[in-house]
Amino acid sequence: MAEEKKELRMGFWGLAGRLLIENDFLIYENPIGLPQFKVQIKDIETVTVDATLNVLFVRLRIIGKGTELAAIKEFPTKMAARAQEWILENIKDE
Repeated sequence: MAEEKKELRMGFWGLAGRLLIENDFLIYENPIGLPQFKVQIKDIETVTVDATLNVLFVRLRIIGKGTELAAIKEFPTKMAARAQEWILENIKDE
């Protein structure tokens, strides 16, 4: 049976990129479709949203075994909170 692909398009029509869960990996693709990171779900412990100097943007970090596995820098605050919630909700099912 083929594995289900889960997707979250961020921003208006996905203009801020998209997150995918496919084949036991979490993948972030930028708005033009190029992969920015690909992390195995089994390695992810948590996802954090860290403040930056700019109040409109934050840093979304994927954490595993005490280290940063991947990050999206200067990510819009509202989208980062939504992405964090979506990732945590979907990786617990894996």
